[in-house]
Amino acid sequence: AAAADGARRRAELTGRLARAEAAMQARNAAARRARRGPDAEAMRGIEAAAQHLATARALRDARAAQLTMRYARGHPGRVTLDGRVLEDGAQVALTGPATLDIAEIGRLEIDPGEAAGAGAADMDAAARALAEALAAAGADTLEDAREAAAAREAATREAAEAAARLD
Repeated sequence: AAAADGARRRAELTGRLARAEAAMQARNAAARRARRGPDAEAMRGIEAAAQHLATARALRDARAAQLTMRYARGHPGRVTLDGRVLEDGAQVALTGPATLDIAEIGRLEIDPGEAAGAGAADMDAAARALAEALAAAGADTLEDAREAAAAREAATREAAEAAARLD
């Protein structure tokens, strides 16, 4: 009976040690993953830079000359702007020189002049700031940064859960 009791206790302790070792390995792996990607503070900076760029772009577009194509009935999609078909009624901000190709008629080249430069410097600065924030976080795009931040947050939770199992 004592031998059986001792064997059972050894088996129980061996199981507990194996579970503790697995929890420690899980915690360590999650802790390593939790150090990758932007933290919450970095993401706030990245999101602020992205918002600043969107605002600068909207201001630039609002100051720019606007082009709206209205097709005659039966002639949709016959005008392109710099190679892209202009959809009926779609408004496009002309923020720089542009070329309209009109099927079977010809080409119309537009130079908006000084209006094209309005807001361009602000937008360029905002784009640089976002690119720098993304690079600092090791991300190529805003979506990459968001995914990396979410993965970091999940790994932080996993590490905390694994650490709790060790207690």
